[in-house]
Amino acid sequence: MNSESNTEQIIETLKKWTEDGVGSPSLLISVDDNSFYVSHYQGMGNSDYTSIDRFLPQYKVVIEQLYREGKLKVSGLPFSLYPDSDRFRKLRLEAENIKINEQAR
Repeated sequence: MNSESNTEQIIETLKKWTEDGVGSPSLLISVDDNSFYVSHYQGMGNSDYTSIDRFLPQYKVVIEQLYREGKLKVSGLPFSLYPDSDRFRKLRLEAENIKINEQAR
């Protein structure tokens, strides 16, 4: 798989993670340290989260670039997924046509 198609697939995944609504999974940013996470519903009203560092490294590169460029925007009030978890805010993808700078990878 080439780098461009891999980036396109990551952007398509990010679009799903940042859709409006309460769907699962969701892209989050930690209020405490500005790191990125993906939350996922586990059933029976429970959710958990996974660091973006657990995904392919390209995910973090693309997410950080889109965030720096203002294409990923913070949405809503801070919340926690369970007691003593980090506090998060949901991220929304604001751009329709997204181009990733090749030098940023």
